Amino acid sequence: MNETSAENLDPRVALYEECENEPIHIPGSIQTYGALLAVDSQSGRIIQTSLNTQAYLGYKPASLLGCSIASIIGETAAAEIAHQNLVPHYPNLHKPVFLTLEGADNQPRDLIMLAHKNGDTTLLEFEASVAGSEAPMIAFHRLLDTLNSISQCRSESEFLQQAVTEIQALTRYERVMYYHFNNDGTGVVTHEVRSTDAVASYLDHHFPASDIPSQARELYRRNSLRFIFDTEAEPVPIEPVLNPNTGKPLDLSFSIFRSVSPVHVEYLRNMGVQASLSVSIVVDGQLEGLIACHHRTAKTVSEPARASCQTLSVELASHLARLRSVNESNWQNATRELLRPFINEVVRGQRFITSFRHHIGELLPLIDADAVFLQFGSEHVSVPKKAEKIPFPVELQEACQDQSILASDRLGAMYGLSQQQRQLITGGLLIDLGNGDFLCFGRQEYRHSVIWAGDLSELKQKNVASSGRLDPRNSFASWRETVRGKSRPFSAKEEAMARTLWYLLIEARALEFRRLAEEKLKTEADIDALTGLLNRKGFLKRGQEELERACRYGRTLALIYLDIDHFKRINDSLGHDAGDAVLRWLGDFFRERLRTNDICARQGGEEFVILLPETDTEAAVSMADSLRQQLEDHALEYNDGEIRFTCSFGVSVLADFANDTLDSLLKRADQALYQAKGAGRNRVMVN
Repeated sequence: MNETSAENLDPRVALYEECENEPIHIPGSIQTYGALLAVDSQSGRIIQTSLNTQAYLGYKPASLLGCSIASIIGETAAAEIAHQNLVPHYPNLHKPVFLTLEGADNQPRDLIMLAHKNGDTTLLEFEASVAGSEAPMIAFHRLLDTLNSISQCRSESEFLQQAVTEIQALTRYERVMYYHFNNDGTGVVTHEVRSTDAVASYLDHHFPASDIPSQARELYRRNSLRFIFDTEAEPVPIEPVLNPNTGKPLDLSFSIFRSVSPVHVEYLRNMGVQASLSVSIVVDGQLEGLIACHHRTAKTVSEPARASCQTLSVELASHLARLRSVNESNWQNATRELLRPFINEVVRGQRFITSFRHHIGELLPLIDADAVFLQFGSEHVSVPKKAEKIPFPVELQEACQDQSILASDRLGAMYGLSQQQRQLITGGLLIDLGNGDFLCFGRQEYRHSVIWAGDLSELKQKNVASSGRLDPRNSFASWRETVRGKSRPFSAKEEAMARTLWYLLIEARALEFRRLAEEKLKTEADIDALTGLLNRKGFLKRGQEELERACRYGRTLALIYLDIDHFKRINDSLGHDAGDAVLRWLGDFFRERLRTNDICARQGGEEFVILLPETDTEAAVSMADSLRQQLEDHALEYNDGEIRFTCSFGVSVLADFANDTLDSLLKRADQALYQAKGAGRNRVMVN
C-alpha cells in the first residue's frame, strides 16, 4: 500500500503536463470507417480529401481536388446541406443525408453523409449505409423505450446506473461505465455494467488526470459522442496535409471519424480494448462525466444508434439537472425551516451574534462539520469547546474573494493555516458574509484508501527527446493508495445548503444593520447636536416614561429648569462661536456631575432641564444649588481669555400623582425660574 500526502508533489504531474500538449484535434488523418472531403464554403470546391475515397465514393483522391462538390454528391444533396446550420454546437447532432453515388467506376454505393463547418471549410464525412443495419425508426423506438426507463429514476445514483444499463443494451458493448470527473481532472468509475466477466471491472477505481487531459476533456465537452471502431486499423491520411485556406492542418475537433492519437491507441491496447464509444454528460455547460463503452474486438455502431446515443446524452444531462433542481429545492426548504428560529430572533431585535450562539448547535449537523468558526465584526465564535483552544483562523478572511461559497477538502493547506488549526480545519466550507465577516465549517483530516487503476507511482515519461511522444502506462491492475492531508469532501447537498445558509445569514445580517441604523437615527433625532444632550423631543419622550413610573409606584420626582444669565451678552461681545462653546461645555458639565438615571436635556437656546428620579424637594434644591455654585466658581477658558457666567434655577416636584403631568411640572419649574430671574439671577427658587 502506498501512502501519500496531499501536500507532496505528485509524481504524475510531469506526465499530465506532457499529455496536455498533445495536438489531438489535428491528427492529419481519419479512421478507416469512413471517408472525408473538405470543401471551401465560398466556392463549393473540394480542397482536401482522405486517401480512401476510392473505396467509399468511387473516386481517386487526386481526381476530387478542385472539383465542385455538387458534381460529386449531386445538386439535391448539395442543396440539402446548404440549408442546414452546419456550425457545430453541442450536441452536434446533424441531420444525416442518405445518398447513392456511382463514382467513376459506375458502381452504386449507398452512403450516409454528415456535414459540419469549421471556419470557412465545410467537412463532409461519408460512411456506408449497410443493408440490414438498424433502421432509423427502429432506433427511434428503442430510444423512446430507453428514455422512458431512465425517466422513472428518482435518485442520481439510480439514474446513472440505469443510464449505463440502457446504453449497454442499446450498443452491446462488453463494458459500459460512468466515468465521473473530479474537480482536479481525475476520474472515478461510479457505475458499471459488464456483459461478460472476461473484461475487467473498474467500478470504484480512480484514474489520473493524465488519462484524459484537459484538451481531451474540452473536446468531450463540445462533442456529445466519440467513436473508435478499431484501434488496430491504420489511420487514413488527409491530403494535402495543410488546409489551403488556412495554411494549417485541418481541424477535426468535430469530426466523427477523427483518428486516434498514438498514445491513446496504446493506452486502449494496454487496457485490452479494441473499440470504444464515449457519451458526454454535460450539465450547465460543464463536463461532468462520460458513459464509456469498451469492447475487446473491433465494433461498429450504426449512424442511427450513434444518433440515439447523442440524443440520450442530452436527455441524461437534462434529467440530471432536473433531479438536482428538485433536490436542491428540498434542501433549501429544509435549511430555511431549520434556521427559522434564528431568523425570527433577529427580526425581533436580538443581536445577530447572540442569536447565532443560541442556534449554533443546529448548524453543525446541517453541514456535518467538526467545528464552526464565525467572524462578525470584531467578535469571534468558535464551537465546540475544543475549537476555542486553537487560534481563530483569521487567515480565511480574504479566502472567498469573489466567491460567496468556497468548499475544499484541503482548505487549511490552501490558506496556510497552522498545524494546530488544521486539526479542525483540514478541509472547510467557507461562507463569505462580506466586509471581512465569514462563517467556516471545518472538518478534520480523513485518512482513507483510494483504489487506482494501475500503479501510478510507476508512471513515467518515455525518452521524449528520442521518441517525441509519451509512453502510456502498461498496467491497470488495482493499486491502493492511502490519502492524507484531506478531509471528507463536501457533497452537492451540503454546498446547496450552504448557498441557502449564505442567503439567510446575509438577510439576518442586513436586518441587524438596518435595525442598528434605525436605532441610530432614532437616537440622533432625540439628541441635541451641539451639546450631545437630549433635545426637547427626546426629553418629552423619556420624561413621560419616568413620570409614569413614578406615578405607578408612588415614587418622588423633581424637575430643575435652568437658564444661562445674560447669555445674549456673551454672543454679542464674543460672538456666537463663544456662545456655542459655553453650551458645549455645559453639556459635558452636566454629564460629569449628574447621576446615570437623571435625565438632562437642552430645551432650546440657553435653557436646560434636569429630571431627577427618586428625589424630593430638599434634595432637588440642594442639587440645584450645588450646580449653581460650581458654575459661578468656574471660568471657561476660551481663546486667550476666560468666560464667566452664572445660571438661574427653578425647581418643581411631583405633588399630585393623579393630576400632575410633565407639562405641569415644566410650567411650575419655569415659573420658579422666572422668579429667580426677577429676584436678581444666580439663585434657586422652588414652585
